[in-house]
Amino acid sequence: MEINKKSRAELKAYFVKNALPTESNFRDLIDAGLNQKDDGLVKSADQPVQIAASTAGDKPAIHLYESFATDTKPAWVLSLQADGKKGFGIGDGDGKKRLFIEGATGDIGINGALTITGGATITGVMSGVPNDYAKAQYTLSGGGTVTWGGRGQKLKWTKRFIAMCAEQGETFSDGHVAISASSASPSIVQDWDDAVRACDADGVVLNDWEALYAVHRPGGDSAAVTFRIVNYGHKFKAPSNWILVATVNGEDNTVKLGTGEILAAKSAIFKGALVPTGTIVMWSGAAATIPDGWAICDGANGTPDLRDRFIVGAGNAYSLGAKGGEATHVLTIDEMPSHHHTALAGMGKDDQNFGGNTASSGERVPFAMSDTPNAYEEKTRATGGSKAHENRPPYHALFYIMKL
Repeated sequence: MEINKKSRAELKAYFVKNALPTESNFRDLIDAGLNQKDDGLVKSADQPVQIAASTAGDKPAIHLYESFATDTKPAWVLSLQADGKKGFGIGDGDGKKRLFIEGATGDIGINGALTITGGATITGVMSGVPNDYAKAQYTLSGGGTVTWGGRGQKLKWTKRFIAMCAEQGETFSDGHVAISASSASPSIVQDWDDAVRACDADGVVLNDWEALYAVHRPGGDSAAVTFRIVNYGHKFKAPSNWILVATVNGEDNTVKLGTGEILAAKSAIFKGALVPTGTIVMWSGAAATIPDGWAICDGANGTPDLRDRFIVGAGNAYSLGAKGGEATHVLTIDEMPSHHHTALAGMGKDDQNFGGNTASSGERVPFAMSDTPNAYEEKTRATGGSKAHENRPPYHALFYIMKL
């Protein structure tokens, strides 16, 4: 800063013994001091120093320099106005406001981070960016089918997570944040070394005590999101615009989602419903209405073919995946129960007369025979092996579907 004023030493040289100060000397002396009327600085008895601000711009009142000799602009500027509002402001030499207290309301605006080392008590209502991101975390939902393979394995979500928020336009230009599905292969960075963690259609690997965050740019649209992984073994900060997607509990090998659900290893959740992959249930609707994430058990998509079949519990007599039985069956002799049949037969009376010739004369003579009725009882031979045979109970047909 250039100062075209005389120093005290220079002024004192004008007024030495036997010297005759000139008009110019007196002008330098007067200009070197502050004038209450011209300079807007007043100090009355028993009153504090009073300073009048400039009428230009944000009405700056005081410029603070570290050194007049080296500084070309002030380090700090104290002003009485900001953005047309009266108040007290502190800004830098480039005109950026860092702190402003509005005179009419007492509202405080801070352009930068606020670090509080002691306690803080807030009795009013909070609003703004931190509050918006807190709501975003609370309202996080979606993800479609989320699967967790266990420690050192992959976390996968098939659809976007979405966070609906308040104050559209100030924090979220679209009114929400969309965290893309893992199949979109987003770039994920490790916070401690800035290395990229691979993510593909099968998801991203998460290790013990790691957490995956979606980092939204304040004021950006719904897709203004990047991803970072932190590990609790490394120092890190998670600002309010970091939205938790998932964190791994290394003790029990579970993962907790930012939506609140907890998944055990090798399990899945579908639209908030916790159902392990491979679960088979009966479906009463049509095949075309089977929900996403499920498949009919027809032998495709890794499912067993359960069409036209009953299910029996696997165990001692039936091994897992065993098949058997018949829809219809003709009994064999061995499958019939052992039994016998009683038969009643009788012979009726039969009188027969017929003629013949004698051997000696060749003369024909009559011949008669009488049969007396006789009754008797007879049993058939026993047969059959008394073995069991197929017997299908009454049925109602439904689809078997399996959780993918």
